[in-house]
Amino acid sequence: MLCEAVPNSDGTVSAAIETFDQTTGEIIRVLKSSHSQDDFVALGVAGSVGLVEREHVQGFNVRRTFQVINPLSRNQLTGAWTPPIDQQLIVNPVSRQLLTGAANAAIYALSVNLNANPVVFSTNLAGKSPLVR
Repeated sequence: MLCEAVPNSDGTVSAAIETFDQTTGEIIRVLKSSHSQDDFVALGVAGSVGLVEREHVQGFNVRRTFQVINPLSRNQLTGAWTPPIDQQLIVNPVSRQLLTGAANAAIYALSVNLNANPVVFSTNLAGKSPLVR
């Protein structure tokens, strides 16, 4: 899974979520694309499940939503993931230690302002409807 973005001269961003062949580097499929001020962030892979964040720009604010690709070999977005945090926290990329195939992942989120403490929680990204605990 790969997310990429290219700024355009008109102030928009061409962004995409893609799956690719690790051997050849060829893009297998573009799962979603956007030509606005929005962006996608690849948060990582836990087992065979990918987690992607969409940053939707609304004036001076950014609304963050999350999508799951389960399994990655399906080459399509398969569901939404809703973390138990508000829009003032930013989810950090999934730790490389989670690449072991475990269904549960530990998620670390930081505040966009300096006044709040970080949050750690666990989630099952591979569940039929991704569960958050």
